[in-house]
Amino acid sequence: MTSLADAEEPEPSDRGDVGPAADRRRAEGPDGGGCACQCRHVGYDDRMPDSSVLISSVEWLPASSVLASEAVHFTPWLSKNLELLGRALGLEELELVGTEHDVLDKRLDILASAVDLEGGTVPVVVENQYGRTDHGHLGQLLTYLAQQGRGYAVWVTEEVHDAHLSAVNFLNKATVPEVGFFLVRVRFTHGRDNAYQVHFEVVARPNAFDNAGKRSSAARKATPRYEYGAALLARLEAPLRSAGFASTGVHVSGYVWARWPSDLWFTPVAHRVAFVRPQASTCQVRVRISRAGSKEANDAVLLQLRDAYAAGIQSLVDADDVVNWEAAQAGAESSSFVIRHPSGGYLDGDPEATAAWAQRVLAGVLALLRSAPVDLEIHPGSTDPEQEQPPGPAMPNLQAGLQPSGT
Repeated sequence: MTSLADAEEPEPSDRGDVGPAADRRRAEGPDGGGCACQCRHVGYDDRMPDSSVLISSVEWLPASSVLASEAVHFTPWLSKNLELLGRALGLEELELVGTEHDVLDKRLDILASAVDLEGGTVPVVVENQYGRTDHGHLGQLLTYLAQQGRGYAVWVTEEVHDAHLSAVNFLNKATVPEVGFFLVRVRFTHGRDNAYQVHFEVVARPNAFDNAGKRSSAARKATPRYEYGAALLARLEAPLRSAGFASTGVHVSGYVWARWPSDLWFTPVAHRVAFVRPQASTCQVRVRISRAGSKEANDAVLLQLRDAYAAGIQSLVDADDVVNWEAAQAGAESSSFVIRHPSGGYLDGDPEATAAWAQRVLAGVLALLRSAPVDLEIHPGSTDPEQEQPPGPAMPNLQAGLQPSGT
């Protein structure tokens, strides 16, 4: 392979003072003592790699050479690494609900949940396919999402047929905003230390995500809701960490999240974070149960929590607050209990007073959970033994590859 350092330096262009030699002249300035302007010019030598550096094309590997079977190996691996897929899709908190989910005598590979661009929780159906896209998998994807009633469908495949790319783009143009379709190409390559890297290329996505991608991060955050959420976080971060929460943050849509501690008995069945969600004129704290293994199991845990903690939670809240215990709704898998505060909204709320209320509620809920653990009558993440796949060989070491922004 020819080293880049062997290339000849081109002559100055007749279209102006451009090229490597011109870069050096600008860097030296009119008197040879440096550039007269305030910008930094990149010199020719700065752009050239060391002569020992060799650059070659990426060698993409068939998925089956890394994870032999889509059903037995790839789907279980992806279900444990959804954050990699979520990062590529732009979906916050993509979290597993279940695998091999029964839908009209078919098996949906992965049922998950995520936070959408507005900060709400939506179901996500993921259908995996080795090889090239086909009509059968497209029909299954539509059926699976129709059973949820709303949310996102994600089709992960190795090769994309032009006809199916056109079909997914058409669906995104023709459907309502509550529904969206992703088409994702998955590819593998060699990584470091005998590991592999995975690369998710999003080739089609819902229109709302395209529009969001065209707005700068600063523009998306320049909203009253986000500014109010950031003000809440500034007042909540230190006291919630002191109370025992593992970490905190604010979503671009303006809600504050607090991650449950890893050693808490409740964490394996809970959504990874609790939420403080300011609305226009009100505010709420929401605790979700999403990982008990099924919608029915999530509801069962919710009932156990209500029996154990309803009185204690009621003692934490103000007299005009409302506590609701909400079973999983149609199109969703998670159950939750919500404490609604009649004031503290982002339009006219006082961040100081609202943060003090949210701190009292969240720290109090965590203290209740620690002081009186519940002996759950379900096993988190359990599945029907008849649905389990036979064990395969040990999983290879996989690393995250570069995650593109999509096309």
